[in-house]
Amino acid sequence: MKITVIIFASFCVLLNAQEYNLAEDEFGEEYIMVPLPLRRQKRQSTYDLSHAGGLTTLKLGHTQKFLDDGINKFSLNGNLAHTFTPRSPLTLGGSLNYLHRSGSGISVGVKNTPGYGTDLGVQGKYNILKKGGATFDAVGSYSRHYGGSSGTLTPDWFAGVQLKIPF
Repeated sequence: MKITVIIFASFCVLLNAQEYNLAEDEFGEEYIMVPLPLRRQKRQSTYDLSHAGGLTTLKLGHTQKFLDDGINKFSLNGNLAHTFTPRSPLTLGGSLNYLHRSGSGISVGVKNTPGYGTDLGVQGKYNILKKGGATFDAVGSYSRHYGGSSGTLTPDWFAGVQLKIPF
């Protein structure tokens, strides 16, 4: 019982020690204004309009980083592509990416073109050793095409190790 009273009293003292901004609306209601930390989110949009071989293609992309605490980074990417020809479908895609400060990470992406099917891909890398500028990583990927005129294809995958030595 004494501990509860001490905790409650400490809470009341801390609550009263805080500085609050009060605001009042047109009806006389009072509100406590609590400052929130502002954090700028990094966004990047890209476009490419090209003309080659008699075909004009438009590509749009957008990347949104929604977590970057210096150790972990998460981002979402979205993109679309369209070639301006009769009956040319619009290709839509996106990915979710994670990157750790160590260089380890994973990316999951999907792309769909109506009439041609959907492509799914997963790529990952795990940093085993980093010394100086050299890195030794376990890497892997998986991709598969679903649907469309060619039907569902067998998956492509890869697993291995990678050594990078700067010169």
